[in-house]
Amino acid sequence: MNFLKQSIYTGLPRASVEYRAELLHGKVFIFLYDLDRKDSRSLTNDAEAVIQDLVRVLPGAKSAVIIYRDPEGCFDFLIPDKDSTDVKFKCIGALSETGAVNWWKKRQQKKNTP
Repeated sequence: MNFLKQSIYTGLPRASVEYRAELLHGKVFIFLYDLDRKDSRSLTNDAEAVIQDLVRVLPGAKSAVIIYRDPEGCFDFLIPDKDSTDVKFKCIGALSETGAVNWWKKRQQKKNTP
């Protein structure tokens, strides 16, 4: 796992997040894990800053599929805008990385079906 550097954001500790990038089905997937530390913000409350950090440290992050696991263990999607200043959440409630990837794969197949 790789760790995003924790830094200060508006006086509050930033989210503590670890990530892994993987090439699957011809697409870069980034898996984010909220470490749920009591002394820092949650990934959900710091999503824009986390995505901006990823873009700085990981080439190709802007075009990647970003899946995150919340502290309860659910996997959902983060969808940043082109400038990474606004992040939308797509809740799918997958219980595993594989479940989230399979959900994405099915959605892509539906998009490509005439």
